[in-house]
Amino acid sequence: MLTTLFNNLLALLITMLTGALLAKFWLITPELRQGLNKLLYYFALPLFIFNSMRESMTLELLQTSYYPLLFGAGLALVNGLVAVLVAAIWRIPPAERRLFAFLNMFGNNIYLGLPIAHALFGAQGVAVVLLYSFGSDLILWSLGQWLLAKSARFSVSNLKQVFNPTFVALLVGTGAGIVDWELPSVIESSLSNMASVTSPLALLLTGAALAEVRVGTAQGGRQALALVISKLLISPLLAAALVSILPLANDTKTLIVILASMPTFVRSIVLSDRFGWEGQKTALGVLATTLGCFVTLPLILRLIQQ
Repeated sequence: MLTTLFNNLLALLITMLTGALLAKFWLITPELRQGLNKLLYYFALPLFIFNSMRESMTLELLQTSYYPLLFGAGLALVNGLVAVLVAAIWRIPPAERRLFAFLNMFGNNIYLGLPIAHALFGAQGVAVVLLYSFGSDLILWSLGQWLLAKSARFSVSNLKQVFNPTFVALLVGTGAGIVDWELPSVIESSLSNMASVTSPLALLLTGAALAEVRVGTAQGGRQALALVISKLLISPLLAAALVSILPLANDTKTLIVILASMPTFVRSIVLSDRFGWEGQKTALGVLATTLGCFVTLPLILRLIQQ
């Protein structure tokens, strides 16, 4: 398993580095990246999710599907509390602690976790990732937005963002899987071909986004190191301790630990800019955790499988 994981991680890293090189040579410009992100978000990703849920979701799986959802929400909250402690120990300035907590709470489950799960466990692995991500998103668009907004009010309207194209595809695909909806072979083949662009496109765009980080001018290297420790080491170890005492299938346990090991999600750069935080500082944290996870993830899985 570890050999397979390492080979898949290496393949994913190469794809991300290719995206970064394409951005450096202006073959993926910021404008093109934004357009492709819309294509991915509104078309390719929902199609991929629908196909995966239709192929994997059954009544039996649905009966235990609340575990990944609860872990997605629960670990986001636990990681927020851990971030408060780490920020105090690391002496991160109080003004920066809300951002640090946000970056530690939410992982790159879709753009990076989804390709890993699909490569290792197929459509059923994708289903676990999607349910976990839904739980995480519930916290993201409520408590997460509140942390970034630096205000004392929750905005219930932010929860509307949970009901996005991926969520609709999740519901429709789940229903299609439960009723065992079979599509005509020509339609199924066409959908599968179109959905197959999702993982490589997501990785290329992640690499292109990280290539825009100006490391030489970015501040916050000390916070980035604290984020690597908290997000990539403490978080997965906590998840491993929790899943070890629950009646879950081994594949599901492994997937939850993998998702808890994911780096800070790339969209946090856009969200932090929107609320007036230092964008380059956020981007440095995203870059550090993204590169670091390719080292820490195999080590964590090796440790828990001993």
